[in-house]
Amino acid sequence: MRRYMKSMSGCLDRIWAKQFAKMRKTYKAPERRFLKARISVKACAGKMPAPGAHGTYCPANKTYYVLAEPDTWGSWNGMWAAHLVAHEHAHYIQHLAGILEYLSEVQADAANKDEEALAENRNEDQAGCFAAVALRATRATLPSWSDFMVMYKREKDLKAYGVWLDRGFGSGRLDSCNTWTAPRKSIG
Repeated sequence: MRRYMKSMSGCLDRIWAKQFAKMRKTYKAPERRFLKARISVKACAGKMPAPGAHGTYCPANKTYYVLAEPDTWGSWNGMWAAHLVAHEHAHYIQHLAGILEYLSEVQADAANKDEEALAENRNEDQAGCFAAVALRATRATLPSWSDFMVMYKREKDLKAYGVWLDRGFGSGRLDSCNTWTAPRKSIG
């Protein structure tokens, strides 16, 4: 699984480097760690990946941390692993684009905890959409997208996130991922 995740990360580097080149910007790959267990990371002020998550991006050291535990995943683990790596990689892209800074500003200006949570959900949905756009570029090498999406269509709490995944994968376009101006009801 680690080998697969490293390979997927290399594909993502090539995909994002091309996108940055179109914008006449330099792309530098993030650091990444594929782990058997959570580790303490001083720069990130805690355990990585964060408790309850299989992956976490840490802006402080521009590194994403992913648990590589294939025996705990279902039969669709290849697609899940690809999605997980692409999602954490997308947070790095959000960081480079200034979106994580924008998230911090929106949360600082939030009137209450619900508005803070909405901003975080907009950020997560966008990372999912960005991840799906990148995964579309590798679709010939991936397991079935429609099989993967079954859980997002079945689980009520995941439906909105699944819509953003499908939007990114279906369009293959980053401009389809503007969760920041989307109606509140469309956010997970």
